Amino acid sequence: MYLGLLMPFSISTIIQLTGIAAVGLTPQRRRTASGTSPHTEEHRMQGRKIIGLIFLLSFFFSSACAAQTSQIDSLRHILPAAKGDTRFAVLFALANKLEGIYPKEALAFGAEAMIFAVQKGNKKSEATLLASASFCYSSLGDFDQAIQCSTKSLTLGEQLGDKKLIASARSTLGTAYVYIGQFSKALECHLEALRLREELGLEGAIVISLNNIGIVYHNIGQYDKAIEYYKKALTRLGATTDTLQMIRFLHNIGFAELKRGNYERAETFHTEALRLAEKSRYVGGMAYSHFNLGVMYAEKKNYVLSVHHMRYALDAYRTLDQKPGIAQTLVGLGTAYYELGQNDKAKQVLLQAAALSRKIHTPRELMMSYETLASLYDRTGPTAMAYEYFRLYSAAKDSLFNTIEGNKIAEISMNLEVLKNEREMEALKQAKTLSDLTLDKRRYQLNLLTLGIVSLSLIILLLYWYIRTTKKSRRAAERKNVELEHLNAELQERIGEIRTLSGLLPICSNCKKIRNDSGYWEQLEGYILQHSDATFSHGICPDCMQELYPDLNRNRNAR
Repeated sequence: MYLGLLMPFSISTIIQLTGIAAVGLTPQRRRTASGTSPHTEEHRMQGRKIIGLIFLLSFFFSSACAAQTSQIDSLRHILPAAKGDTRFAVLFALANKLEGIYPKEALAFGAEAMIFAVQKGNKKSEATLLASASFCYSSLGDFDQAIQCSTKSLTLGEQLGDKKLIASARSTLGTAYVYIGQFSKALECHLEALRLREELGLEGAIVISLNNIGIVYHNIGQYDKAIEYYKKALTRLGATTDTLQMIRFLHNIGFAELKRGNYERAETFHTEALRLAEKSRYVGGMAYSHFNLGVMYAEKKNYVLSVHHMRYALDAYRTLDQKPGIAQTLVGLGTAYYELGQNDKAKQVLLQAAALSRKIHTPRELMMSYETLASLYDRTGPTAMAYEYFRLYSAAKDSLFNTIEGNKIAEISMNLEVLKNEREMEALKQAKTLSDLTLDKRRYQLNLLTLGIVSLSLIILLLYWYIRTTKKSRRAAERKNVELEHLNAELQERIGEIRTLSGLLPICSNCKKIRNDSGYWEQLEGYILQHSDATFSHGICPDCMQELYPDLNRNRNAR
């Protein structure tokens, strides 16, 4: 018997962490559980680490419970007056908040929101709401509708090319497959959802996929493998702040520890889950916590406490109208009554369980109901009824056995597929790391190039300024040189025109010779010719003419 995977959606991620598949009790299954191999020292050490981490996280998550309840109350208060887009947003948010708590109510809000989405042609919202409806239908036991809604959501996601929507649809489809026992298909869906979410880097959604894969392994009896995936989910759970995720994770790992024979750890986890569920008023969480505690006490052969918790769980599941939970709880409660010798109560409860299991098509619960009824009538009579229920039990067992055999065959391929997907995920991680490094390198190169361009621009501006200033200075210098050359030419011209003798010149008072620098006496005109540019033309003054040529002077005067 199992309680399938729970998968609420959200406006941003469309998803929430899910519950675990739990196995009910029959005399035969109790004997199987008692044969669990003893845990090793390594398991004990791992268990202590997990317990410590879980209590640390649950302390943190418990502070969010009141806020979540307050948000739901606020949305319900706003809804009656809301219209148009505001009403659609409120309906969408209420479906998100309530589908993990009250799936029937969430379906009603989601159906009205779907009308808005279809009218506006909003395919993305439509796909999201279909995924939500799939989860709700799975919780309520209508698995055909759940698969149909998930398939439609997947088709829309593929049409839009939205990997996030595709991953969500795959996840909810895997949830429905878990409920009906098609574990190979469920694992395939959850692995594909995990691959897409790893590719997109959706941390909270990755936690959900890891948890879902753990649930599939749990249902096929590979509890160590299930614990491995639960631990991976727990390691990454700190990135989220959803209380329901924490509660469901406590359920999952607690039941896995129960199947490994670690009753004290199982009780610790389920008790903590019940505390958080009561604080957040999460009825589904309280129901499943009581159910798991009932299973645990039955394993320990304390059937009185088992009945106590099973009855609490049954009331809660009936409040929510969650038929799979009702069916598995009826089987557990009927088995506990059988062990206590309360045959009439056991018969009544087990007949209810068988009828409901036939109606919602849950083969394990049906097989267990028939098995315990066969044992009950074998004890009390009539023998014909015991034989009839044993025959029904055998037919149900054969049908389930054939399914299991098919799953075992598929498991071989499944393991190869798991290995392939893990390698692909590792390759994607490496590719992402390489891409990040390449991007960082390009960013560094771009920054360096930008810095170089800016520096070069500054250098060019400085050079331009320097060249321009130099040209101006050169032109000014050239103008000054031209002016100086003109002035120098004029000066040289004046110097050439004006050559004068200066200083004290010794001259003979009689012959008028001049003494030169060497001490020699030379004619006056020779000295002047040597020391100036002056030239001489010889003539005779009138006085000398009279003195030297008196006759010539008299003839001139006579004429």
